[in-house]
Amino acid sequence: MGNHEYSVWLGEPLGPTPPDVHSQQAVCRHIDSGNWSLATSVNGVLVTHAGLSEEYSGRFGTCVRRDARSLAAAINADFATTVSLGVDGANEARDLSSPLWYRPHEQTPPVIGVRQVAGHTPPEILRGDEAAEQWASRGLCLIDPFVRGWVRVGKRRSPVPLRYAVVEDGEVHVVEREGANRVAFKTCLC
Repeated sequence: MGNHEYSVWLGEPLGPTPPDVHSQQAVCRHIDSGNWSLATSVNGVLVTHAGLSEEYSGRFGTCVRRDARSLAAAINADFATTVSLGVDGANEARDLSSPLWYRPHEQTPPVIGVRQVAGHTPPEILRGDEAAEQWASRGLCLIDPFVRGWVRVGKRRSPVPLRYAVVEDGEVHVVEREGANRVAFKTCLC
């Protein structure tokens, strides 16, 4: 679940809204069915919409081990509590260090020692050409097309580059495709 879907659930939709998320009821169905959660783990890698900061992970206390599986379980349990409160009590998940909205910067680094894949990448964090590699070296692999300059100075490149992560053998491989061209770079985050 990402920030756009969550905003529909709150009754404050952000554009664009995915086609299957046209109402609060539709979002509730996805949440209630278990189809949507805030986090999962794959082979020791934490996968969320926006990534998880060190600051946000601190809310789970010292009882949570610093590994992807226990963090995903804690995030999802916390989200289940938020959902049970209903829309009126759900604003805390909008914390800018949460897996819905995380905006990585120097003051709130990614969770140390946990490799992550995030699909939401706000363009304001990607000032330099090597930003994706710099964040990957800190444990956060960004797979949104913005990380490679899909939009620069108000102009969209065409076609939109496709980026995805492959997690295997304890490594995250980020693959980028643009048209018929394929560029891949491997990032080992130990």
